[in-house]
Amino acid sequence: MLFLNEIKRSEFFNTLAKNTVRKKEHKHYLDVLNSLRELSNKDINEISSKQEDKLFKFLRYAFENSKYFRGYSVPEKIDDFKAIPFMDKKIISKNEKDILIMGSSSIVKRNTGGSTGEPFSFYSDLSSGYADLAHHAYLYELMGYSEGDVIIGCGGIYLEEKVRKNGEFWVRNNRTSLWGQYVFSALYLNKSTIETYLKKILSIKPKIMRGYPSFYYELARYIIDNKIVIDFEIKGLNLTSEKCSAEQKYIIEKAFHSKIYFEYGHTEISVFAYTTPESDNYKSSSIYGYVEVLDESGNDTKIGEVGELVVTGFLNIAMPFIRYRTGDLVRLSSRNGGIVTFSEIFGRSQDYVLDKYGSKQYLTGLIFGQHFKAFSVINNWQIIQEKTGEIKFVIDRGKNYSKEDEKEILDKITRIADINIEFDYINEVIKTKAGKQPFLIKRS
Repeated sequence: MLFLNEIKRSEFFNTLAKNTVRKKEHKHYLDVLNSLRELSNKDINEISSKQEDKLFKFLRYAFENSKYFRGYSVPEKIDDFKAIPFMDKKIISKNEKDILIMGSSSIVKRNTGGSTGEPFSFYSDLSSGYADLAHHAYLYELMGYSEGDVIIGCGGIYLEEKVRKNGEFWVRNNRTSLWGQYVFSALYLNKSTIETYLKKILSIKPKIMRGYPSFYYELARYIIDNKIVIDFEIKGLNLTSEKCSAEQKYIIEKAFHSKIYFEYGHTEISVFAYTTPESDNYKSSSIYGYVEVLDESGNDTKIGEVGELVVTGFLNIAMPFIRYRTGDLVRLSSRNGGIVTFSEIFGRSQDYVLDKYGSKQYLTGLIFGQHFKAFSVINNWQIIQEKTGEIKFVIDRGKNYSKEDEKEILDKITRIADINIEFDYINEVIKTKAGKQPFLIKRS
């Protein structure tokens, strides 16, 4: 159910779009936004059927216009589609010129380090970014966003020392920016600065807050510990880019008296999924891309099991990503064609540590497939490997964490891998240059 009536929505987001996107892309932005609204009232089987039509239309376009795909026959059924070889970052980087469709207008270059920190660049047409923007606007609409509401965000923003010395840890954008009228840097949030951050946020009185779970979790703990009262309504928290534990979610919602809307996406513009307060399951957008969840053999993962997200994006007509391996692992909840829901995001399928014999022990089986009870009493944690055969668990303990939880972790890991384990209990985990909190850190 949407919270704004149709007339009010159209007027507000029409104004917002004019201030956020270029005029010539305005219609495309609104067309995507209106499509998302219409889909909310349609039957899932009807949506799935239309998505399949969209998939084959996109495949025909890509296979006829991209040099890279011209050696393939245009797929006519799903089995043909499933026979198309996977793409990944290395394949795309190596074949960039052949994949690129030069006839596309307004091509821009995009760069990402992704969750692996591995540099990757590719091209997209400008309109794909505006279609992505429409998905964010729709998510805000679900929260009840209306004209005049202030959005704040956070990210890995570098600020000059003189700015920081002046007690400012944020930048200000256009008041209608979907990314936030104020964007706070996650890089400088610590025990000595947190009061400054919070005073600014309380003075702004935002209606929507978006960004990293770790950022809002630190604020939330401070709010609860210091019995600070939030005396204004926050319509929703749009959290993305990091894993968020059940304990973190509870603390954040308790502190801000609001509900979390999780978001999953990536710079490659091939998948967009989100949750609502009614369900913790992420739902993929049928008009953003076709989503597969596959096991290590490349077959469809069974419901309830963990598999890798493989995506075919519909938005980027300049450089088609077809059956692109994201490397991200999820637990599948439901599947209807290329529309999936998933309950958990675990991280990268290629993440591994080395045991005493130098053998790779992938976190897929070592951590994510074992269902640790300790997960429920850990606020935050990371794995650090500096030497072969040795790992350190850096853990921010929840109040009910005990020696039994440490023993469970130790026993379950060592029964699979011959590896020495050390535990380090801290209050703050390590952040990247972007202000994110990686799960696995490797140092040589």
